[in-house]
Amino acid sequence: MGWRKSSRSGPNGGNCVECDEAGDKIKVRDSKHPEGEILSVSKPAMRAFFTAIQQDNLFGELTAEPQTFGNEIVVRRLSDGGIGVTTTDEETGELLFTEGEWVAFVADVLDEVEDKANFAGMVPKFSNEPAVA
Repeated sequence: MGWRKSSRSGPNGGNCVECDEAGDKIKVRDSKHPEGEILSVSKPAMRAFFTAIQQDNLFGELTAEPQTFGNEIVVRRLSDGGIGVTTTDEETGELLFTEGEWVAFVADVLDEVEDKANFAGMVPKFSNEPAVA
């Protein structure tokens, strides 16, 4: 499929999350740091995460106490107000997002999950333009 960037990405790459499908896993990275951390989670975990976003919006409810989705995706609010996303795999690093980046990502997910066929596939299509690697 190839990396797909968020349709809400700024003109300079800001507010950008990219997703890719790799077999039975979904990969997620921050486009500002494509050489950095890449989270890899199962499709059921991504579905649980997207469902939580769709039902709860996950805008202001996040606290410093980590919340786990689908037994794999861990999200927490950082002391600076940003958001940290990691997995339960201790080998995985953490993706760090500002509040604005997180809001853009959640809004993109909410837009995308309205497309039931796309939601069934678990990968946000974001834009039709592949991300620059």
